[in-house]
Amino acid sequence: MALPVANKLTGSLLIIASGLIAIRTLRWKLWLCPERPDLLVLAVGYIWLAMGALATGLALLQGKLPAPALHLITIGALGTCRPA
Repeated sequence: MALPVANKLTGSLLIIASGLIAIRTLRWKLWLCPERPDLLVLAVGYIWLAMGALATGLALLQGKLPAPALHLITIGALGTCRPA
C-alpha cells in the first residue's frame, strides 16, 4: 500500500500464492478422513485464505482497494473455528 508501483508485483505474487495454497490443500486428501472434523475445519480456513489471497491479488492488479478482499482473509480464514 505504501508503494503503489509495487501493486502489480504484489497482486501477481498473491495470485500465485493462492494457487499454491489450493494445490497444497488438495494434496492433503482430507476427503479421505471424514471422521476428523478438526482437520476439515482447518482445511476450510485454509481455503478461505486461498480465496482471500486470490481476491486481494486481483483487486491490486485492477487498481481497486483491497479492503473488501482482505475481508475474506480476516473473517473467513481467521474466523473459521470448530464449535465447542
